Amino acid sequence: MEDRPVATLISSVSHDAGEALESLHCPNTVGKPGMNLTLRQLILCSALWLTTPHVLGIEALGLNPIFRWIRPDGSESLAVDPDSPTQPGTGLPPAFHAVVQREWPPGLLPLFPVEKLGRFELRRLPPKGRENFTDPLFFVLPRTDETNASRIAGRWSILSTNRENHRHRLAMDLAVDGEQVAGRLDQDTDYRFAYVTEGSLRTNRLTLTIEYISDRYELTADLHDQKLVGTWRRTDGTDQGTWEATRPQSGAPPPTRNALPLHQWRSPDGRTRYLPVDTLEAGGWQRMDPPLGRVWPSK
Repeated sequence: MEDRPVATLISSVSHDAGEALESLHCPNTVGKPGMNLTLRQLILCSALWLTTPHVLGIEALGLNPIFRWIRPDGSESLAVDPDSPTQPGTGLPPAFHAVVQREWPPGLLPLFPVEKLGRFELRRLPPKGRENFTDPLFFVLPRTDETNASRIAGRWSILSTNRENHRHRLAMDLAVDGEQVAGRLDQDTDYRFAYVTEGSLRTNRLTLTIEYISDRYELTADLHDQKLVGTWRRTDGTDQGTWEATRPQSGAPPPTRNALPLHQWRSPDGRTRYLPVDTLEAGGWQRMDPPLGRVWPSK
């Protein structure tokens, strides 16, 4: 093992403890007879093993099949139900697997279905002005070259305090694409009438603009150690305060070691297809880069 500080090793491996154990050549059971580990390896592997979901009693998020769907006009879309009653067409075998659930899981990227000129597309951000009315079709892992996406995407639990020290608790869901951030506040409360109209993430600084009925708010926060801490102000100057956000308890993300890049493919006649493959041999399909994220194979 390369001689680096333990803290550096821990920060350099994946947040998935199972993958980290594998990357450091740890045995399946720490202390397994016959394993030739140095003392530093034993300490590090033991610490990582104690953070794996099965030891902590955290149930891993389930994976669901995502089906290709052939429409009557020959175009394609994706569906989470092979017998979808809401759209005409024919379902094909699963193209890949992803996470499908109502509550946004922390660290996974939502992908939104969008109809554009009669063509199905997936986007990493919901349509502008439709953030509160557009649900993700499914959730995926970020690309391997993205450092901040998994740190900001998904659900956050917020505690806000104003200048009179009154506190408010709410939830917020965030989507990210590069430096662009979109989101929505808790849709099961009166905060569903608020809209996140602008958002950005640059390095570790998150900036949001929220409109609530006739009021406008500006929020900034710094992201450190899976926590957002910052300030907010009403733009008319009548109120201001602080806010912080933490991740709610959630299922552990599925293992990342088998994840594949999900690409959009386009045909010469404008059709789209979404598959985790590097090449399509027939039909002149063109792969669009970069991939939207990473999904899990169908087999």
